[in-house]
Amino acid sequence: QDQRFVIDRAHPRCELVAEPLPAVLRNAPRLTQDQLLRLCRLGLRIESRLACPVDVEWALDPAGQIWILQARPVTAGADIRRAGPTVWTRRFVGERWTVPATPLGWSLMRELLEWFIAYPETSRRYLGGDPPTRLVRFAPYFNVTVFRRLAFKLPGFAPPRFMVELLPGDEEHGWLASRAQPPDLRVYASIIAETLRERRWERFRWNLFTNDRAWERLVPQLERRLTELAQPIQRRVDALAHAEVCLGLAREYVKVHICSLLFANIWFQAAQAALDQAGLSRLAADVLAPPQETLTAQANRDLWRLGRGDLSLSAFLDAYGHRAEGSWEIFTPRWREDPDHVLGMAASLASHPDPAIAAGQAAERARLALGQLGGLTASLVSLARRYLALREDQRFWFDRIAWEWKRAWLWLEADTGLALRFLEAAEVHSLLDGELSIQRAQALIASRQADWEAERLRRAQGDEAPTFLVGEDAVVQVDARGSQLQGMGISPGGVTGPARIVRTLADAHRLRPGDILVTRATDPAWTPLFLNACGLVMEIGGMLSHGAVVAREYRLPAVVNVVDATRRLHDGQTITLDGTRGRVWIR
Repeated sequence: QDQRFVIDRAHPRCELVAEPLPAVLRNAPRLTQDQLLRLCRLGLRIESRLACPVDVEWALDPAGQIWILQARPVTAGADIRRAGPTVWTRRFVGERWTVPATPLGWSLMRELLEWFIAYPETSRRYLGGDPPTRLVRFAPYFNVTVFRRLAFKLPGFAPPRFMVELLPGDEEHGWLASRAQPPDLRVYASIIAETLRERRWERFRWNLFTNDRAWERLVPQLERRLTELAQPIQRRVDALAHAEVCLGLAREYVKVHICSLLFANIWFQAAQAALDQAGLSRLAADVLAPPQETLTAQANRDLWRLGRGDLSLSAFLDAYGHRAEGSWEIFTPRWREDPDHVLGMAASLASHPDPAIAAGQAAERARLALGQLGGLTASLVSLARRYLALREDQRFWFDRIAWEWKRAWLWLEADTGLALRFLEAAEVHSLLDGELSIQRAQALIASRQADWEAERLRRAQGDEAPTFLVGEDAVVQVDARGSQLQGMGISPGGVTGPARIVRTLADAHRLRPGDILVTRATDPAWTPLFLNACGLVMEIGGMLSHGAVVAREYRLPAVVNVVDATRRLHDGQTITLDGTRGRVWIR
């Protein structure tokens, strides 16, 4: 830190001698970003040639040329865990359930999702036999044990990022640091066999190149059916039929959406690799963004217009009233149910510059950057951009389905005089059929509602459900770096400002322009806060999580997967974040 070695050319043998390091260089980066990327590419080429992890010694000459001095295999490989207790995670779904799930809301979604993702025979034979989902502390968890078996690593290449991101930190690190690893072909074979036996391809819009067109065909159908459902509900039988139609629409939606998510990850990772290989990684921030303004960005721009008096509240709610803090929890309050909250957000944005100006500037930067691409790189970037927009806009439509679904259940709650949301779907149908007594239903509702309220209070005080469970045990993630917190950079750029802890949207009014937003996770209804924030720190997320896509669209420096950020950071504390390297420093 305080000295460097230089060649003494006056010495007969040109020996190395130590001299004090100039103060200006003591905290300066040793390598430029371009040099670092060139060095990484050289390391991957060597690893690919030797087919194993390598220890590389290198030097940098005064002209900036990197010289490889020697490379030798690393004999101590990282630990790759293939077996063990079931791995459960909230990492992917935490942003869709930013509020505690209700028993009814979760049971409806569980039935919907498990129809797509459950492979019981494969689970019984190879993965321990646990179900694909569970609810702990009113937080949905997904069984991701299968990725221990499906993940692989080719020499010189990273493992599939969307797989290892869903594993606990130590296992993710093991995969990233490991030598070449084959997948467990038995598990692949078992999944393929179940797929063929049950004709599972019919449940998905699985074509890698036509999934986007399947979505374009679905949108007019959703528009027509949702318009038909918007009529008042008069009878119990109508409410039940209304809910059943919404379940059917949600199933048609997930048929496309689940593959859109997967393909967005595939094309994004492929486009990033192509840009790196072409020496154009500096363009990623401009070109790996949606090609046009997403529906989420449009909603935020119209919220700004509402705050400026250029749009009426009724017009805004007609267009966006279905949005909610935790959109996949059906019973979470929607914007149309809390117009005062909407007006408060609009007022907080009124002094912000016109978002359309920044959007136009971003579009121009993207146009200029795209002009520098060609061949396969241009094609991969185009596909990545298309699917980034697709996965974001699809969330808008699910919110519309969820609102109509909720309307049916609200009518049934009013009709029965019971908070049905604290029963599971099967229990509600038993109650309506006369098989479950009202007294027993009331007892179940009272007990679960008390537990749910206690969990809501617990989270408001900062005690969140853990991101990972292994078996029944919470994975305790420790980051003992003192003043530096490490996460994953999802939107490049650096910024310094006061931290503002926002655990729920009820606290959103506390965010001031220039604050760095620190929260657990973000759903679409959170993104108006991005216009006032100068940076974003989240505990849950991924490179293609909702918050990541919108942060890059707004060029908002952002870091995710920062362990216990909402508890380790404090309101008003000055922090610096680096959205490229995924670091947060506490000043």
